[in-house]
Amino acid sequence: MVKANLSEDTVIATPLRNVITIIAAVAVGTWAYFGLIERLNNIETSLTMMEADLNENTEFRIKWPRGEMGSLPADNEQFMLIEHLSGQLDKMITDIESGNAPYDQQQKLTLDFYEKRISKLEDRMLFLFIDGNPMEYTPKDSLSDCLKAKREIARNIGESGRYSCAQGTLKVQDINGKKVSVGIVEE
Repeated sequence: MVKANLSEDTVIATPLRNVITIIAAVAVGTWAYFGLIERLNNIETSLTMMEADLNENTEFRIKWPRGEMGSLPADNEQFMLIEHLSGQLDKMITDIESGNAPYDQQQKLTLDFYEKRISKLEDRMLFLFIDGNPMEYTPKDSLSDCLKAKREIARNIGESGRYSCAQGTLKVQDINGKKVSVGIVEE
């Protein structure tokens, strides 16, 4: 084997192309290394932030329902409304149990309407009398409507009974489970 004489003054001859290639390879390697390190740092930072958010979320999830973290203004408003409605409900229950229940205005209007209609129907009726007893009756809106119906019956059917237009209420009795008219209530 040949012994090489190497010293500080030994000269190595390499082509310039090889030197540039070596420098380029070292630069690309350094760039790739620092790129990998940066990517790892970003991932670690992101993971650390997610763990912190997860811990805060867990704390929120446990403490919020217990009321340990306070409440929103909207929640406070809802609680006040619920308390107010609860008080009104208690008052209404007390009124109902004591017999002082308020009634609905619409219900009052409906009842007033029906009362007027019934009294109007009771005011004018066309009665069919057979043997002096009222057998049938038909409510009419006005005296003229009643007289018109009486004339039409006389023209179309003839005088099969005595028809009379009268104001009043029919007196009804329950005979064998059937309501039968027995007379006119005189006022």
